[in-house]
Amino acid sequence: MTMGTVRAGVGHSTGTDGSEAGREALAAAVTDLPDDPTLVYVFASSEFDTTAVFEAIDAETDAVIAGTTTAGEIVNTSSYTESVGVLALAGDGIDAATAGAAYGDDVGAAATTATEAALSALGANPLATDCVAEDGEGWASYPRLVTSVFADYEADTADLMPNVTDVLGSATVHGGIAADDWKYDGSARVLADEVVERGVAVTAVELDVKSGVSVRHGIDPTDTSFEITAIEGDTVSEFDGRPALDAYEEIVGPQVTNDQFRITVPLGFDVGEEEPRIHVAYAIDEDERTMSFTGGQRLSVGDVGKLMDPNGDDVVRGAAGAIDTALAAAGDPDDVAAVVVHDCLCRWFFLSNTESRERELDALRNAVGDNVPIVGWYTAGELRWPDTFGGNFDQTMVVWVLTNESL
Repeated sequence: MTMGTVRAGVGHSTGTDGSEAGREALAAAVTDLPDDPTLVYVFASSEFDTTAVFEAIDAETDAVIAGTTTAGEIVNTSSYTESVGVLALAGDGIDAATAGAAYGDDVGAAATTATEAALSALGANPLATDCVAEDGEGWASYPRLVTSVFADYEADTADLMPNVTDVLGSATVHGGIAADDWKYDGSARVLADEVVERGVAVTAVELDVKSGVSVRHGIDPTDTSFEITAIEGDTVSEFDGRPALDAYEEIVGPQVTNDQFRITVPLGFDVGEEEPRIHVAYAIDEDERTMSFTGGQRLSVGDVGKLMDPNGDDVVRGAAGAIDTALAAAGDPDDVAAVVVHDCLCRWFFLSNTESRERELDALRNAVGDNVPIVGWYTAGELRWPDTFGGNFDQTMVVWVLTNESL
């Protein structure tokens, strides 16, 4: 690609049905764009018929369409439910292709298939390596290939990111695990120029502009620690030589049996990054006294987790850290085209109402200014690569800053 530009538009609708909501959101997103969009991201409530949302948008644009159902939608500095948010990206500084694959019996194989197909559809051997460019004070590297991944939660996704990154190598990845408005009833869907049920959508975006991706949660650990002394798969059977559930319950209390309560008392493991890696006990076995943790396949005997103590101020601080780090990775740009946000649904527990949730989003707005489109969603898990610990996250905010500054 030659040096180019990227322009962005945002749209939102709370229409009465999926067709109306999709059509209205797209129309608002493209109204002020100088060109037809190249890529349209769609974040839609599963309360709508996802096929109706997609078909309404697809009928109005030739752009690549990628997206997912949500546990809530983010448009600028407001959070919504039962709505559709759209981000339309245009300009000669961006090219995109998408592909989806159903899981079948092999999540890893589906991830490989979708990733290879998305790259192939770009058609020109996109470079996964970073591009070195002058940043005013010296030289810095920026990704030429940025890939978004949206994936259904209804499978063991441990093999998802490893298989995506085996194909992509060092390319930058952001995304999340599809949600279904907290129902957990199998209505989550992803979009990859079609509606994909129980599968993965991979969208490869080739850029001639600077961009940056980051992940942060902002939550501080306590001094209370648990050493894993027995684990199989993602299930911890012993902490500190005792039945895992006994050790945990002794500290956090009998509420440990409540699924939502356990979200508020996760464990954080030091992985050599600025923040500990958060793992949530998604299931317990009261008879066997075991605990199963998100991302637990990557934990080992001897790993020490500290009890985390999340609160609303932590969540806001995490959002500020996420946007600041993403902006730094994008070269501290003067011209930000758009911000894409993947925000864990768990963070809602610490932001009790609409006003407090907007505090988190105000942290993004304060960093990028009044006129930059901010679009995103509440996830059932966040994805980011490169990463030292597998690319799957919980209770974080992942931010992609897309600029209008050429490489």
